[in-house]
Amino acid sequence: MFNQIPLQNYTGTSFPTDTTADNYALISGVKVVSRPEFLTYSIVSNSNPKLVTPTLGTGDNNRLTLAYAAGQTGTATITVKATDTFGASVTDTFTVNVGLALSPATLPGGTINTAYNQTITGSGGTGDKALAVTNIANAIAGLTVPTSGTNTLAITGTPKATGTETFTVTATDAGGAKTSTNYHPSPSTRR
Repeated sequence: MFNQIPLQNYTGTSFPTDTTADNYALISGVKVVSRPEFLTYSIVSNSNPKLVTPTLGTGDNNRLTLAYAAGQTGTATITVKATDTFGASVTDTFTVNVGLALSPATLPGGTINTAYNQTITGSGGTGDKALAVTNIANAIAGLTVPTSGTNTLAITGTPKATGTETFTVTATDAGGAKTSTNYHPSPSTRR
């Protein structure tokens, strides 16, 4: 408020009518670090409410929380709005991708007579990921490809021949969502 501004050299008796600009202390270099009470937040839109539900905290907790639907995969575009006490506002739009993924997307070829050790990892989705290997073709002697695993698969061994082994890994999460990737390590004679 006006009557809370610091005064200097004030000798009057009829504040604030008998003050001049020279009576006020100059405050410079002020930086407001946090004043959340000046902003209110709202969720403007959610393109995929079956996939994700955004909620905002109340009071001093203005955090945005995202709740994901079990077993669902896809993309949602969410717009959030911040409005100050004077009615000025700004919006921010972001995209959320929810789903299973297998990584890496490809496996290195490897070299014959050299130890090979690569891990395929299932991530995203809900809970543990059951990994299943199918469609194994052109098996390479010395290279071990397990037929199943939980969350990870280790492709190991020492390839004894060149060639291209192919197989498909399918990840299934606890909610039943699935994703698959085709792999084809190709050991060569090069180092």
